This record gives sequence, structure tokens and C-alpha cells, in this order.
Amino acid sequence: MAAGLGLAGCGGPTASPTLLRGAPTSYVLTLDRLPAAGFVAAMAPSAADAAALTSQAAVQSALRAAGLSGVASAHYVREVAVLATANGPLDVVATVAAFGGVAGAHQGMARLVSEVDARAGAGAVSAGDLGDESHAVSETATAADGTRVVQVTVLWRTRNLINEMAVRGRLGGTGLGDAIDIAHRQSDGETRGG
Repeated sequence: MAAGLGLAGCGGPTASPTLLRGAPTSYVLTLDRLPAAGFVAAMAPSAADAAALTSQAAVQSALRAAGLSGVASAHYVREVAVLATANGPLDVVATVAAFGGVAGAHQGMARLVSEVDARAGAGAVSAGDLGDESHAVSETATAADGTRVVQVTVLWRTRNLINEMAVRGRLGGTGLGDAIDIAHRQSDGETRGG
């Protein structure tokens, strides 16, 4: 009897999550939410299109087919005198994409994860418990002065929103922890409703 009661709720209707209906610009990380002093807005939060998430036309088309209804992005930079000794994030690009429903956002998330995983030199890293689903990759390169630099890209979905946070800086001076911290700062605004 107890086993029967335990199964009675399985497979039944479940409550749909409340969709986040604010303008995508209302969810994008703002300058005052960055964790370090000295950042300036190279681009304040503003409306964008699918190209802010991916340059691949096929992925852009798939996002639109999944119900993409709006995109917003912002770009912040922090100047340093010497890159080789810089600590902390130096370049942050925050993007939010809104979808008409959770299922479409989930489909869009899968497409974007595939796209970032396919980047040359990208290595998957744990994004922790960010949003309803999350993924992160790390990529390294060498700057013109010979300094090794890193970009950590964090993708996560909160209900019908997909977020992308790209955080760049000196390898060893910034990394996954900084990117996740900044991503949480954007995500906190979503969970409070914008």
C-alpha cells in the first residue's frame, strides 16, 4: 500500500514554472554588480540579436526556431598597466536570451552547449548548481606580449532565459571561480524577478 501511495504522484501533471517576462535588458548584469573596482562599460546593457550568442548561422536559426524572443548584452572592461601581472577579470561580456517557453530555452541551451564545446581548445569545466541547467568551458591563448590568457564561458538556463557569461583575464590571475561568481551576480537578478 505504501509503495502504491508513493507512486501515485509519479507521472502526473506538474506545475509549470513561472516564465520570466521582463525585457532581456532588465536581466543583464549591470556595471555596479561587478565584483571589482575599475570596470567601465564598453557597451552598456542593450538589445542585441542571436549573433551576440553565436556567429554560426545554423545555431542562430535553431535558436529562433526554438522560440527566441529577445537578446540583450553588455560588455565591461578593466584596464591594467601590465597584463603579465594582472589579477582578476579584465573583460566581461554578459548576455541574456529570452525564449517563449522553458522547452524552447532547454533546446536552445543544448544547441549553445554543443557550439561552445566544439570550439578549438575548449575544455569543459564544472559550472556547479547555477540555474536550472548549466555548463562551462575554458579556453586559453597567448596575448601579443606573450602572456597566457584565459576565457571562461559559462552558460546557464533559468526557466525560459539562457545566460552566457564570458570572463577573460590572465591565466592564473582569473579563472572559473571568478566567472561563476559573476554569473551568480547576474542570476540573482533573475531569481528576484529582474
